Amino acid sequence: MHGDVVRRGNRLYVKNQEPVCRREHHSGKNFFDLMDFISSSLLLPIGSLFISLFVGWVVWGKAQEEIAAHNGIIPIWVGAWGGIVKFIAPIAIAFILLK
Repeated sequence: MHGDVVRRGNRLYVKNQEPVCRREHHSGKNFFDLMDFISSSLLLPIGSLFISLFVGWVVWGKAQEEIAAHNGIIPIWVGAWGGIVKFIAPIAIAFILLK
């Protein structure tokens, strides 16, 4: 049992010492729960919002030029994809972020 991690309830103990992760906030969540919330509920949607805005408004013109140079014509799905990335995706991501 030397150096083993023992689980008692929702706490982890090492060699009959204090819990490994004991400090809890007023809501009953610890530091790792807070970091999980920040990364999954805030950072991922904010990052995807910035990516969709950047691709839709900055990169999109160059992408259309490259597609037209390669094929000589621009397919209809390219215009639809551009509209989705510019307008629909940021609104949907903002809705998810505010939810």
